[in-house]
Amino acid sequence: MKKMKKAFSMVELLFVMAIMAALAAIAIPQLSSSKDAEILVAMQNDAKNAITTMNSVYSQTLDYTLISEKNKSIRYSDAGNGLSNPLLTGDKFSVSKDNTIVMYVYSDQCYSFWIDNPNMKYDVQFESCDNGKIITKPVNPEG
Repeated sequence: MKKMKKAFSMVELLFVMAIMAALAAIAIPQLSSSKDAEILVAMQNDAKNAITTMNSVYSQTLDYTLISEKNKSIRYSDAGNGLSNPLLTGDKFSVSKDNTIVMYVYSDQCYSFWIDNPNMKYDVQFESCDNGKIITKPVNPEG
């Protein structure tokens, strides 16, 4: 009587590899979309923090133009560059990794901002005197 070798046949190995490939095809896009969702949540949290900070400054000064000159934008990123106003620096205001906030003060009572991230196809935007809601819009491909 011959002893049978205990091993997998080529067909069995190919079958297992096909199943693993199918699972990978399902799992990889899910991981990618969860990363996008994570970045979007960080952008929305930065928007909420910016609104809270701006409202705090406004409650102290009753004037948004102390943050930036009227009709002039200021840019703030996670590296902290571009913003020199002491009302918004330090622990009062921070931005998540890779996010950039551009604020624009229209008047002593109105401002807007948008947040972008180079890894996202969307911007998060807010206008205090329009509807006061945080909105997410696709990035304009024309710049």
